[in-house]
Amino acid sequence: MHGVIHRLLRPGAGHEVAKSIAGGGAVPGFIGLQDNAKSQQFTAARTRGRVLHSKKGIDAAIDNAITTRLSAKDQQKFAEQILVITVPLGSSPDRSAQELQARHGAKAAALPFSEVHLLDPARRGRHVQLK
Repeated sequence: MHGVIHRLLRPGAGHEVAKSIAGGGAVPGFIGLQDNAKSQQFTAARTRGRVLHSKKGIDAAIDNAITTRLSAKDQQKFAEQILVITVPLGSSPDRSAQELQARHGAKAAALPFSEVHLLDPARRGRHVQLK
């Protein structure tokens, strides 16, 4: 029997964007914070206003988050389960599945999971299978 482990990369981001919308200001967009960011960091991201990010910076934030999640799940207790990592792939629309597989495939292959997937939570979001 396969279990599914689902890890959300940005649990507070949607909430923070909603706060910005409610506050009437410009929405900060991609905030680039990790799961373990302190609430003060979310507050700073929300109040600093709109920040433009380079493609390179967005790709680096996404790659760092994926790498962090993969490293955190490198435990034998997850053998034969399926890992689904929710990641904002739409924030970097020009990146191909092949590029993501080249970047993260070896790490995913070394994990005890039977399958590893990246999934964009957007309505028509992309899906990339790493393993």
